[in-house]
Amino acid sequence: MGARPRAERVVWAVGGSDSSGGAGIQADIRTIHNLGVHAGSIVTAVTAQGARGVSGVWPVPLETLAAQWEVLERDLPPAVIKIGMLGTAAHVRFVAERLRNLGVSAVLDPVMGASAGGALLDDDGRYALLHELIPQVSVLTPNLVEASALLGGRSLSTSEEIETAARNLAALGPSTVIIKGGHGEGPLAQDCVLSGDRLVWLSSRRLQSEHTHGTGCTFASAYAVALSRGGSAIDAAVVAKMYVTEAIRNGYAAGQGAGPVQQGRWPQQEIDLPWSTGNAAAGSQRL
Repeated sequence: MGARPRAERVVWAVGGSDSSGGAGIQADIRTIHNLGVHAGSIVTAVTAQGARGVSGVWPVPLETLAAQWEVLERDLPPAVIKIGMLGTAAHVRFVAERLRNLGVSAVLDPVMGASAGGALLDDDGRYALLHELIPQVSVLTPNLVEASALLGGRSLSTSEEIETAARNLAALGPSTVIIKGGHGEGPLAQDCVLSGDRLVWLSSRRLQSEHTHGTGCTFASAYAVALSRGGSAIDAAVVAKMYVTEAIRNGYAAGQGAGPVQQGRWPQQEIDLPWSTGNAAAGSQRL
């Protein structure tokens, strides 16, 4: 009897469980699997949440977190790690310490609150995120609200402020910072991508949909998969933006509030391809 085939590559998803199934580790696994990569998962917390908000958060014991990590590290070492909700400062510090020794690229979606409402990380956790974990990751993917919170509540209303914020966050350690513009206003959804010395804006037409639960998790997981397949930092951002755009367009109602996005297969539709420009104003000229 021949040996069983093994997964060509593995991406870990580290994050909280979303009982509504729209975001968190559930969205991560769907994204990674649908993009053709094996997903290992490390659950950091259990949440009770629905489409209208979060009613409870229970971080897993540190020994539970460590046991999951150690088993995967022995048996399914990752090509890339995607990190989402961590819940407490102790959990943040644990992941930061393990990353120092693992030596693989990590994509951090700095989850501090649920899109439907509810805090998912306390003040001590935010401090540890900023000073201990962010210096250990390769890629940071905050939205406008998260980037502002990481920088002490700074205004991010202009493209110049967003570009400065990206540089300030990159100075903490990540080689790539992507500040996502989905929470902005106007006809375009524009993401600021800073990778090394190169800064580009990826622009696409904003989709009008209330079903956007899970966009951040989906974007970061798609980025991690693209990176694991050998994509450059900018190319991975294009793939992730295409993927989440299609996921928003196919979002659906579930429960009594905003529904989830729908994770599909590898993005192929030209309509989802963002245009790349050196500044945000140039992106607007394509409208």
